[in-house]
Amino acid sequence: AVISGNPMDTIEYHSRMKSIEKHFNEVFWHEDEMHFRSAALKTPDDRANAMAVVAGLAQPRQYQGIRRVLTTQEFASPYLEKYVLEALCTMGSDTLSLQRMKRRYSNMVNHPDYNTLWEVWKGLKEGTINHGWNAPNTVLSQNIAGISPVAPGWSAFQVLPMLGGLREVAQTVPTIKGNIRVKHLLNDKEFITTLESPDNTTAIVCIPKSTGQTIYANGLTIWRDGGFHLHKNGVQLISSDEQYIRVSFRPGKWKIKSIYK
Repeated sequence: AVISGNPMDTIEYHSRMKSIEKHFNEVFWHEDEMHFRSAALKTPDDRANAMAVVAGLAQPRQYQGIRRVLTTQEFASPYLEKYVLEALCTMGSDTLSLQRMKRRYSNMVNHPDYNTLWEVWKGLKEGTINHGWNAPNTVLSQNIAGISPVAPGWSAFQVLPMLGGLREVAQTVPTIKGNIRVKHLLNDKEFITTLESPDNTTAIVCIPKSTGQTIYANGLTIWRDGGFHLHKNGVQLISSDEQYIRVSFRPGKWKIKSIYK
């Protein structure tokens, strides 16, 4: 609305958004059953509960019940499936997201006659078999490999891996700035992220946090004994919480190794 020269329209949009945010839980949340559901329905819907998470209307205390809905109900089409998988990752259930992805898409991926993804789950019986609704690629790239933009034009991006139980993940993302290449390797003693980022970008790498870890960037120590060891080689601490240590890196090639005791 702003870009098209109609900024006054945003007043109504923001008013409606605030109203939804204020009343959504009181109207649709069923505390006794721990899920979102309209009064007209008896069965909770995976699509509605997933969208509540993605939209930020669901609270962490509600995640346990929503997670149960998303692992037992399968109303979502291939289009809406993207938001169900994303919601599971948002709730920290990346392993469940991968399990659901495999369960729902195995028939497509393993089909002997088609090498594209379908519009609907039953292929040509109800729609086309070459469609742009590619939820798995999006979720694998943005959530599992963890690569997503945080500023327009990929001038800044984050790498926030959620491996979903995998030990090795590699992803290349083409952007207007150039290709971003990331590879994650995990074993019992170390977590290694190899990053190649193009010019005119800033990479914010989110390193999984653990007690007593030491982190190296291109062989130089940047984290030890619970604190950041700042050096002037294009590396800067952004933040640290219970889950991740967030560090920004200048463009180039980086090998970020976290060693656990």
